[in-house]
Amino acid sequence: LNEIIVDFDELLAEPRFSSIEKIKTVGASYMAASGLNPTHRGKEDEHDHICALVDFAIAMKQCLEELNKHSFNNFQLRVGISSGALVGGVIGARKPVYDIWGNTVNEASRMDSTGAMGRIQIPKETAMMLTARGYQLEYRGLVPVKGKGEMETYYVVGRSVSTQGQFTRTPSQHASLAAVVYGMVQARRRQNTRVVA
Repeated sequence: LNEIIVDFDELLAEPRFSSIEKIKTVGASYMAASGLNPTHRGKEDEHDHICALVDFAIAMKQCLEELNKHSFNNFQLRVGISSGALVGGVIGARKPVYDIWGNTVNEASRMDSTGAMGRIQIPKETAMMLTARGYQLEYRGLVPVKGKGEMETYYVVGRSVSTQGQFTRTPSQHASLAAVVYGMVQARRRQNTRVVA
């Protein structure tokens, strides 16, 4: 599991995914969000961040397929993505961590839990954004979703060749919120270590 998470983290470090923040890993779940950093909202289309997140999910699937080839395993990925407003913040006094909450986060979690292995499931609203951006989708149908009732969902099949790479970003010159929080935590640990020693 650690090797897979490390591979995903290395993938996330690529400049094309600079708008995506890893939020956390819990067990075998990897949570990431895009569009959180206002420095990435310059000339880009308002839906670039969702495209980056979907491209990251597709790249994660490809990364896992490569890992399976070389390790003779059959690991599979199930992805749920949603788009919309959310709330984020740093919580905790002893171990401060950045986390996100809200309907969009819950909906993405439900897209994951009701999805199929090897597939990226999205709700109708996200599907409409992606169709306009050249993604190929497969209609799944109505899916019972806890707390939502039945929702129309789609699977992301891929992206048409003519639009791949069209919406790449230049890396931000600003530190990400996650990097700032990480730096603060490390400084605090060093400070606490000096006091104890």
